[in-house]
This record gives sequence, structure tokens and C-alpha cells, in this order.
Amino acid sequence: MSRLTTTDAAKAIRKELRTAFPATTFRVRSHKYSMGCSINVTWTNGPTQKQVAELTSKYSNGHFDGMVDCYEYANDDRPGGADYVFCTREYSETARATALETLANYWADWANIDGYQKDERLYRHLTATAMA
Repeated sequence: MSRLTTTDAAKAIRKELRTAFPATTFRVRSHKYSMGCSINVTWTNGPTQKQVAELTSKYSNGHFDGMVDCYEYANDDRPGGADYVFCTREYSETARATALETLANYWADWANIDGYQKDERLYRHLTATAMA
């Protein structure tokens, strides 16, 4: 099976994401550079990064193996299209405020928790929660 081009993979990703998550607007951009190509997928709120990565990972031609410092191409039936597919979820101020309120109600000692711990708990909550 031949691999998709980067542009065709980006089109296929847009179509799959639109079908799977119709209420969320995604930005899908393909980038070509001298040593390869990538696809960047960004969105605000909506599904988790893990949910989106499950749909888009098949459009990656392989993965980078840091142990041997080389890119390993997949030898399977995936359509491919890009060396890397990056999924980046952003959060609106409303989503952050709602999450902070939820955490403050959940943790009885929220006011006494240091800033680092608050940020860590906020990050964990936001990344694990799908939002409308």
C-alpha cells in the first residue's frame, strides 16, 4: 500500500475529525521541510489530546526512536502521510476558570496549596477532561 502525501493526509485528518467531533473546530496544517514533513493539529477545548491522537496517529509514517537516534518507518497498513503528527489542545479562559472552580470545590485545602501544586493539578484536570 502506498503512503498518502502530506497534503492528502491533512485532508483525511480534517474529514475524520469533523466526523468524530462535529462540535469542535480543528486547525490542521501540513508542513514540509528539507528533511521530511509534519502535520500540526490544534483546537480549543473539545476532546482530549489522547482522543485526537488515537484518530490521527495512523497518518504518521513511523516514529523517532531516541535509543538509537533514528526515525523508524512503520511497516504496516497505515496510510501515513507525514513523519510526525503533532496534536496540541488549547484552553479558553472560561474552561480554565471552570476547572479552577471545580478544583477549589474538590480540594478542601485549595487556598493553602502552593502555586506549583495548583498549576500541576489544573494541568492534570484539563488534560484528562473533554470539554464542550
